[in-house]
Amino acid sequence: MSQKLFLSVLVVLLLVCCACSQQNTNHTNNICEPAKVVSPNTQDAMEEQSPSDPQTDSQPAPDIPGADPGITKDAVSGDGFLTENENQLMNLINKERLSLGLNELEYDPMLHNTARIRSKELCQDENMQTQELSHTRPDGSVWSTVLTRDIPIPNLVEAGEILAREKTTNGDGCTQEPIPAKDWFLLWKASQPHYDTITWPEAQTIGVGIYYEIRNGEYYTNATVHFGIYSDDLTSNDHG
Repeated sequence: MSQKLFLSVLVVLLLVCCACSQQNTNHTNNICEPAKVVSPNTQDAMEEQSPSDPQTDSQPAPDIPGADPGITKDAVSGDGFLTENENQLMNLINKERLSLGLNELEYDPMLHNTARIRSKELCQDENMQTQELSHTRPDGSVWSTVLTRDIPIPNLVEAGEILAREKTTNGDGCTQEPIPAKDWFLLWKASQPHYDTITWPEAQTIGVGIYYEIRNGEYYTNATVHFGIYSDDLTSNDHG
């Protein structure tokens, strides 16, 4: 096999398998269609759609009291969050946008926390791990309730969510290294609906959450990215 052909095959294998540095490691990754919500703060006008599908289906948010601030604080902190990878992934998304002449997304600490909540709850709920990845929360509510119930965000008029999860094992989960940010990015870039969301022209802000747990020698990781568009009075918003 020529050197050129060998390198070509190697590149293809790396992209398809999202291989990390550990050898003899099995990977199982999963993504689902992106979700988009219009007017997340208007519960009687809650709508979800794929960015590639202009049709919307009305899905009113459940009438559930706001989360306790102490519980919310616990949900967005802890050793399971991969802060460095979160920052790297945000930078990769912005680098891609800038290469296309799009605006750079502003880091949004509130969306950062909502993305963290989503990744943590999806990773910790073992029932969710046995199902296809979706934008449904463990309590059965629509994903966008995290924007209205857990962390109410003023002036947010449109938002999007992309998800991915990966399970890795080599017989000893404790020896695993965190999945590189580039692998998450390439996984979404290879999917046109997710790439359309990453390069959503109107998006203004971004928050990234990546959380992992090790259970029974298996390394579970969930990644979430939230995108936001705010009303014209953005300057009065405390989001960032």
